[in-house]
Parts: sequence; structure tokens; C-alpha cells
Amino acid sequence: MSMGNQLEAKCPASIWRKDVTGDLKVVLKHVVKGAFNIARLDPENILTQGTEALKDFGLKDSAGECLLQFLLSAATMAAQKLLFDTPRLQHTPHEARSDLATAMAEAIAKEAEQQTLAVDQAFLETPREHLPFSAVHTVLQPWLHDRLGDKLAAEWTVTRFAVTFEAMWFAVCAKDLERYTTILKGVGVSENDIASRATPNALAWNRYNALLQLQPRLPMMGEAFGLDAVYISLRGYYEGNDTDNQKQQHVVWLDKSIDAWLASPNIRDALRIVCGGPGSGKSSFTKMLAARLATSYATTGWRVLFVPLHRLQNLERSFDKALRGYVQAAELLPFDPLNESRDPLLVILDGLDELAMEDGTRGVEAAKLYVAKVIKSLKAYNSQRARLKVLVSGRDLVVQGATQELRQANMGTDQSMLHVLPYVITSKDVPNAVDPDDLRGKDQRTVWWEHYGKATGRAATGMPEELDTEGLFEMTRRPLLGYLVARLHARTPLSQEESRVSIYEKLLAEVHRRDWDEGGPGHPLDKDSFFQVLEEVAVCVWHNGAGIATLKDVEKRVCGNSQCVKALETIADGAKKQSLGTILLAFYFRHGLGDTSTIEFTHKTFWEYLTARSIVRTFRQMHEEKMNLGSAKWNPQASLETWIGLCCAQNMDQDMYDYVKELVAEEPQKTLVKWQELCAALLSYTVVHGMPMGARPESLSFKAQCQQARNAEIALLAMHCACATKTQQRTALPWPDEQGFHAWLAWLEPVWGTGLTGRLLQGLVLEEQNLQGENLNHADLSRADLRGADLRRATLSGADLRGADLNGAALGLAALGLADLGLAALGFADLRGADLRRANFNGADLSGADLRGADLGRADLSGADLSGADLRRATLHDAIVTNALLKYANVECEALAKAYFDDPALSEALAIGIDLAELPEYRIGSPTSEQVAALETLVTKTKAAEAQK
Repeated sequence: MSMGNQLEAKCPASIWRKDVTGDLKVVLKHVVKGAFNIARLDPENILTQGTEALKDFGLKDSAGECLLQFLLSAATMAAQKLLFDTPRLQHTPHEARSDLATAMAEAIAKEAEQQTLAVDQAFLETPREHLPFSAVHTVLQPWLHDRLGDKLAAEWTVTRFAVTFEAMWFAVCAKDLERYTTILKGVGVSENDIASRATPNALAWNRYNALLQLQPRLPMMGEAFGLDAVYISLRGYYEGNDTDNQKQQHVVWLDKSIDAWLASPNIRDALRIVCGGPGSGKSSFTKMLAARLATSYATTGWRVLFVPLHRLQNLERSFDKALRGYVQAAELLPFDPLNESRDPLLVILDGLDELAMEDGTRGVEAAKLYVAKVIKSLKAYNSQRARLKVLVSGRDLVVQGATQELRQANMGTDQSMLHVLPYVITSKDVPNAVDPDDLRGKDQRTVWWEHYGKATGRAATGMPEELDTEGLFEMTRRPLLGYLVARLHARTPLSQEESRVSIYEKLLAEVHRRDWDEGGPGHPLDKDSFFQVLEEVAVCVWHNGAGIATLKDVEKRVCGNSQCVKALETIADGAKKQSLGTILLAFYFRHGLGDTSTIEFTHKTFWEYLTARSIVRTFRQMHEEKMNLGSAKWNPQASLETWIGLCCAQNMDQDMYDYVKELVAEEPQKTLVKWQELCAALLSYTVVHGMPMGARPESLSFKAQCQQARNAEIALLAMHCACATKTQQRTALPWPDEQGFHAWLAWLEPVWGTGLTGRLLQGLVLEEQNLQGENLNHADLSRADLRGADLRRATLSGADLRGADLNGAALGLAALGLADLGLAALGFADLRGADLRRANFNGADLSGADLRGADLGRADLSGADLSGADLRRATLHDAIVTNALLKYANVECEALAKAYFDDPALSEALAIGIDLAELPEYRIGSPTSEQVAALETLVTKTKAAEAQK
């Protein structure tokens, strides 16, 4: 387009007749006064105070003079926000910040006086790309280099100035539309364009778009650079079914998939869900997507609104009302973007797993309820055309409820759910992949390390050879863990046995060594106290359920621990110094939105890990206390009260349990045997007496207190499961009767599948328990003792029963499709009419089992012992029976012939209808020479008998 006129910023000569080192500096300080309230990004004080001061020196309302006012205001605000957004500079003294802003303003004014400061329409469209002044390099960069003491850090900080300036420019323009109109006319903008551009809504969108572009450029985890410096495009997949109704994974570029979705006019396909595990890059993807769409609005026509879900309030209201409340509270836009925007709008909701309803509902259930509200709003807004679309990100387990809502609402397509893939894709990630462009073949770690090397000033042509090993493969292929490995690589040797928890441990130790050990910039603080304070902050965040803790929360929690109180005071004092802002606050914490008395973690995994540490540390202390007191004096109720104080406020989810399990796994085996015994003693108490919750406070409802007791009990069961996983020992609890386990399950998880309970049952003794008709889908009952248990008509689809003892169990008509019974003992079990399709019986003992009428279609019976089993009328279609032992088994030839096995001789024998009862011992697929000879004899005998007929 035509750039129209050039407009020079005018600086009246009357200014320069004053003493530049005296009065002018005073005046320019008035200009920057008010620029320090950056949290609200409010230029009101600058325009009302600074411009009035300049008027005293002859600056009026001509286009050039208005331009100078706006440039001075926006530049000084941008400089202050730059410091606010840089952790190492957040605690810069007020006087030094004021001097910087004044020096910037003075340099810009001098350029105007020298008639070298001019703008055109290109500047007004994208100010960040056409900065008209050189003060950034002549003033700001040297100042930053001096303050940071690091040339590369100063350069990265300077790169953020232009987009920061753009946000401030549009904020200033929105505050004074009259002067902004004067500037537009000065560069030759037409009246029609002025009418559309000089509006509060248009300028608010411009400012917000600039802030979205700034977000991924902000320093990440204590680094000088931002996410955009190391981010690489991510791949993902969506699931569909092939012609045999088998799941397929279609591998795609996430960006391209979203672009195609936005271009689609389908009003019934207005919701996308991006899911992945912790640290998989899903939040990074959403931030980069928001920044990209904000940049490309002119070509795509899509407005974008980015919402961290843990900041959304009043979730019980409709989706649109809650969204309006957030936009207003966060002061993002001065209007309702859902109803006052003519353009189509994409709302990005980041962090579905961090959602918490006001009644305390979290996890899968909260996600399901909230997505239902989103779908309802989408249907209302998109009745005629697709003017509103929503993209939600969350962890895999939590988004399951969202997919159910989509199906029930008859919305979406196969591509509605996108799963984020790691930098290196394995067959385990996509077992049945559809990948015409061979996206799986790319190892993205090479490109990522090149980006990281450039960002850190260390040349890198790919991942270092010493890290490209099998032991570190799982970490280096995942975005967050790969970054943490890279961060540690230059400082700490990494072994091939590194785990997630050992990586976090070393990162914390490095923070302590550098900033809080003897000789560090912070007050000396011993390592144990340092770790404990961080853990307490994490526990407060967990208890609050909103991802945020206040300093008062932390102080209240640690007030009874003198060592912790002292440590907290040391760290709080250190917060006044540069060290905490440099490392601790930046890497693990950040202040809550507009509130320096609140703290939130930079990544959810940090507080999950630290909370898991606190849980394990507390349990260790409970065990030590029991050992010190001795069994005679030890009181389980006192230990449980300690446990309740830590674990009752919120439920433990799968991700936190994974950290607990990894931390427990690092303890010695002998210790874990003792810990499991303590778990058994405490669980035995709760089975008989319940959790000792004490008197109920008036502010707490009975229902809420029951939920707290449930939370604490499930956390205790999780601790037991973590120990049992390593010890491989079973635990017997004092069930009051044969219905005891059923009643306990109903208490722990009233709605099956909504919590963690089902995945924590391994190693329990459930002998002769009545579980008839019980819903145990996807339960982990590995190594459980279920001898003689009544599981008739129970549903155990997808359950883990590996190594379980089911000898003599009643499983008639039970649903065990896709269950894993590898190496399980099922001697003389009753499996009549059971659904065993696609179940895994690899190496299982099914000797004497009654399998009459059971459906074993596509089941894996390889290596199973079917000696004496009764398989009459059983379905074996495509069942794998290679290496199975059929000693004296009662099986029909026709049924066995439909199974899959690599044994041509047996196939031929079955085709002529041999009598298997005359073949007492035969190992399918790997018979002994004697068994082969016996089969040949039986075949000859059968053929001869047939010939006589």
C-alpha cells in the first residue's frame, strides 16, 4: 500500500534554549512519571502529567508535536515494562529506572530536534518493524549490558523492546484518540481509514495482539531468551478407524492441522482439543499459536484470545459469562470480544487439567462439566456461521471427559482430538500409524539443539553425542525434560540412569549452590531447609487448587516449624535482593497476575514434583517416629493426623502419583519393605475405624469433610502402591467380611473411573472377597491375591491382572476384554461364558480352568498352560495359541483350527478331524520329537479309519 506522507516529530526550539543538563531533565522526568505502574500498563499519568509539562516548554498539538508526545510516552513505558519482565532487573532501584527512562526520552527528543525522527503509515501499521529512533541501541543496550554484565543477555533483552513498544504505543493511542487522529492525518491516512482505525476497540485489539506476540519472547525459566528462541514446530496425531474398525494414528503437523480447521466453515466442528503428557509441549504450542495468529490477523481475519484456565473464575456460570469476567478482570480488552467483534474469534483455553470448579470438582469430572458449557456456547454463537472456535489444551487423562461430551453432543470429527508427539516418535507412540509424509522419520532433537545453542551463545550442530544414548532417550525426546537436560548438561555430569526426579533434584541443588549456599548472593541457607521451604510453597499451591499460593498461605503452613520459619524469613529477605529475582523467582515461581503477594510456579510439573517430595518426606518422618517410639508406644491415629494435615485438602492425581512412585523407587529395598508395613498398619486402621478427622469445623460441611477423609486415604493407598510396586510383596488388610473390599471401594471412589483408586490396588490380598458384578474396568490388580474371589459378571475390561493369583476364582460371564493376565494363575478358575476377547494370557496358568462357552477371539494364549482345561464351545477365532500346552485339554478341533499358530503339522491334523483326547501332551508350535511322533501316529490312524468308512 502507499505509505502516504512522512511525518516528522517536532521538538520546539524553546526546549533547547533551556539548560539541557538541568531544567530539561527535570521536565523529562515529569514525562516518565507514572510509567512505573507497568503491571496495569496504564499510560494515563504520562499523558496527563508528562505532556502538560512539555506544553510549558512550547509543545502543542500539531501532528509532529503529538507524535513526539506519543513516542516519548510509549518508549518510556516500554523501557519500564522491559525491566519488569526481566527477572534479573525486577528489583532495579527506582532511581536507576527513572534515570534510564529519562535518558531514553532525552535521546528521542534530541533526534526530533535534529529532524531525524519521522514516521509513515508503515510505522502506524506495525510500529515494532519501523522504530524511528535509535535510542534503543545508543541508550538502552549499553545500560542493559552494564546492569546484566552479559552481552548476550543484554542482546536478548533488547530484542523484546520493539514488540513491547508496539503494545505501549497502541495503549497510548487509545488514551488520546484526538491526538492519535491528528497523527493519522499527518501521515496521509484517509478519512475512511481513520474512522476504522482510531477507535477504542481497534486500538485495544492492536495492543492485545502485541502482548500476545510478546508472551513467548519473555525470559523462560531464568534464561535471557524466551520460548520463541528454542521452540520448534510440533507434530501430533489424531485417531480414526480403518476398514477393520482398528484404531489408526494419523500423523500431522499441529500448526497445519489447526490452520486447516480455522479455514473450515463447518459449524459443528468448532472445538479442538490438544492433549499430551506433562512437559509434552502443549502449552508452548498454544502460546506460539496465539502469537502467530496475532501476527497474521491481516491475512487470516481471525482474532485470538488466550486464557490460562486456572485464572478463570466463576466457572459455574456459562462459558461466555466466565470469559467476559476474565477479560474484564485482567483488563485485556475494554469490551466483550464475543459480542462486539465483527471478526471470527478463536479462544485458546490452556490447562484443562488445572481447572477447578467452585464446589471443589477437579480432574476428569471438572473437564467434562466445563467442556459441556463450552459446547453449549459454541452451538449458540455458531447457529448461522462459524464465528467462534475454541481450542483447549490439557493432559491426556483429564481430556477423556471432554471427548465424551463431544460425542454426546454430536460435534466434531476424528481430528477434534490432537495428541502431541515427542521430538522422536516410536512405534509405541503410534502403533498403527498413517503417515504419508513420513513425519515420524524426523529426529527433531537436532534442530532443537541448534536453536538452543544459538540462544545460549554456544554453537551446536545437533545433540551432543554423550547425551544421545539409550539411557537418556526418553528424557531428551520430550520437550520440557529435554530442555532441563540441556540446561544441566554444561554444569553437571549426567548418568545413563537419570530419572525425572533426579533431574529436578539436580536443578534444585544447582539453584541452592549458586544462590543460597555459603558465598552465594543470598543469605546462607542449608540445603535441607531450602528444599523444605520450596516443598511447603508447592503444598500450598496444591491445597489452594488454583495453581497459586500467597505468602500468607506459606507462612501459615510453616508457622509451627521453627527451622522452616527461619528459612522462609531468609528467602523472603533474599527476595529483596537480585538473587531471588534472578533464579528462584524466575525459574520455579512467578508472581500472580498483578499481585506481588502471590506466587505461582512457572510450570505445573515443578509444584507436582515438590509436593511429591513433601509427601515422601512426611512419610519418612512418620516411619522414623514409629521406629523411635517402638510398636508398643506408637499410635497410628497420631500418624494419620499428620498425614491428614498434608493430604486431605486435594485429591492426588495420576501425574503427582507418578512423581511419588519415582521418588519411592529410589529408596533402598529394605526401607520400602518397612514403609509398606507402615502403610499396611495405617490402612488397616482406616478400614476398621475410618480416618480420624476430629471435630468438624463449622465452616466445613459434612460432605466436604468426607471428601477430605477420602483424599487422605487415597493418598495413603497411593503410598502403599508405590512401595508394593518395588517390593513385589502383598498386603493383607482386615476386611470385616466378604463384602469388605466392595464397601471400601464404594467409599473411596463412588463413581468408578473418576479418580486414582483403581490404579492403586496391586498387591492387595482379596481372597474370597465377593466382587460379583463389580465395575473394575482398567483397575490395576497386578499381583493381587484373588484366590476364590467371586467375580461373576464383574467388568474388568482393560484391567491389569499380571501375576495375579486367581486360582479357583469365579469369573463366569465376567467381561475381561483387553485385560492383561500375563503370568496370572487361573488354575481351576471358572470362566464359563466370559468375554475374553483380545485379553492377554501370555504365560498364564489356566490348568483345569473351565472355559466352556468363553469368547477368546484374538486373545493371546501364547505360552499358556491349558492342561486339563475345558474349552468346549469356546470361541478361539484368531486367538494366538503358539507354544500353548494342551495336555488333556478338552477342545474341539473346529474351534482350535480357527486359532492362529505356526504349526503346519497340527493344522493338517485338525483339518482331518483328529481326536485331540488321544493326544495327551502337545506344545503347539514347539512340540518335542516325541510329541511330533505321537501326532504323526494319530494322523495315520485317523486317515486309516476314514478310509475304511
